[in-house]
Amino acid sequence: MRKYEPDFCKIFIVKKQPILIFGASLKNNGSPPAALLNRVEAAYRYGVKCAFPLYVVSGGNAQCGRTEAMVMEKLLLEKNVKASQILREDQAKNTLDSVLYCSEILEKQHFYKENTTLVLVTSAYHILRCSCLMRLKGWTVRPVRARGQASRNFRKRWYWRLREIPALLWDSLRLTLNCGKKILKSNKKN
Repeated sequence: MRKYEPDFCKIFIVKKQPILIFGASLKNNGSPPAALLNRVEAAYRYGVKCAFPLYVVSGGNAQCGRTEAMVMEKLLLEKNVKASQILREDQAKNTLDSVLYCSEILEKQHFYKENTTLVLVTSAYHILRCSCLMRLKGWTVRPVRARGQASRNFRKRWYWRLREIPALLWDSLRLTLNCGKKILKSNKKN
């Protein structure tokens, strides 16, 4: 005689959607700047459309004893995101560090580059560099631009856009020369 097994008892694997939020330097008093608030809001809005979002908050630059990642985690928790849906990476000091540390975290969580699309959330001026670096690391990415107010000041607006060009070239060169592990090791010593 066969035992009856209802459908809901069958084991199934839940496919989580990783949403990587890149940090932005905190204000001197430890509060989040508008760019960081906009990034968290954009990630949250994307996440509510997903069945199983997994937020990866990245940023280790501390102000008043709080890192960018800690602040983003708190903002997500205030939006009623469960703590189990948030992974915190709070060692990265720059964009390349975030790419390296987050790749390491995602691989430890059994996300595989062959079948995972990462959602990357950052400001419009920063999205190209983040996307290119994650692609160089082997990930498939879906960029999401956080809303923000572009500066009305012509010089300021173009300063932020143009500074990304040498940063992209430098970070890409460092990454392609396989310095990733060396970069992480040298940062852990400091």
